[in-house]
Amino acid sequence: ASRLQRSARRPAAGDEVYQLKLDDVPVGKVIEALARRLDLKVRIDEEKIAAAGLSLDALVTVRVKDATLDELLAAVLKPAGLTFHRDGSQVVVGPKEEQ
Repeated sequence: ASRLQRSARRPAAGDEVYQLKLDDVPVGKVIEALARRLDLKVRIDEEKIAAAGLSLDALVTVRVKDATLDELLAAVLKPAGLTFHRDGSQVVVGPKEEQ
């Protein structure tokens, strides 16, 4: 069972921090769950992901504690070869090569 928790610790900037522990969960499912839970508007560039030979079905294991939102997203996406661009609550997910 996965659990996303907001941590009690707050960084100096006042940003919320998160804890997440997952074992072998498809990265696409994790992205969907985070989008719902954190009220993010996520656009997944599935064409570029497929063209890069990557899949949203790739299984990821994640262990983060006291992570910022960007650290959390990176920890989820990096093991699947994916990355993101974020502007507030707008997140675009694509293959790492796009960076």
